[in-house]
Amino acid sequence: MKPGMKVLDIGCGVGGPMRNIVKATGGHVTGITINEYQVGRCKKLNKEAGVADLTETLQGNFMDVSKVFKANTFDGAYAIEAACHASNTAALYKEIFQVLKPGALFSSYEWLRTSKYDKNNKIHVDVVDGIAEGNALPEVRTIEECIAAAKEAGFEVQYTFDRATTGGVPWQAAMKSARRAAYLTHILTGVLEFIRFAPKGTQAVHTMLLKAAVNLEKGGDLGIFSPMYLIVMRKPTA
Repeated sequence: MKPGMKVLDIGCGVGGPMRNIVKATGGHVTGITINEYQVGRCKKLNKEAGVADLTETLQGNFMDVSKVFKANTFDGAYAIEAACHASNTAALYKEIFQVLKPGALFSSYEWLRTSKYDKNNKIHVDVVDGIAEGNALPEVRTIEECIAAAKEAGFEVQYTFDRATTGGVPWQAAMKSARRAAYLTHILTGVLEFIRFAPKGTQAVHTMLLKAAVNLEKGGDLGIFSPMYLIVMRKPTA
């Protein structure tokens, strides 16, 4: 990415990566998120960071980006832990394909099942189902399914890499170290709900998130799940 280039951030959230990218490159990033609060928060943080002129944040469904932007608009696109929320991976990739210029790259950081996952192993199934339920995912897809979706959309897959397999410290270790704080927070949410400072259902939501965290840890320990599988694909020039 270089100054003058326009890149699309799929499921931008409050724009953390967006701000870092434009600061480092001088390019322009347009983010799209379905969450109205995130749009307002992202714009505020971008202004405070001094990058408002290099960013744009829109509310919308990333499954319909071809209805929001004209064809061949962007010099590149990326999705960071966002495409896993798509109802259909191939359909999402096809939408992104349409708004990219020929030759442009799309990089997606995916949550995926690894080759160690065994559909006949009940523990594996329960862990992955728990990850999906606790993180509002339609399912946890396989590496092969995402690569096939990229090809179906018309992309040429350039590079794949599981960053979860690198480094001396497992990615789930940080979650385990924060478990005590998470349980203290769980107690606090119950107290706040009891005294009616927090709305009813707050602790139930936190219970769901705790279960999700435990299943993420188990998925990492078993090696059946990666939250950082990188797929880089290119739209053909012709």
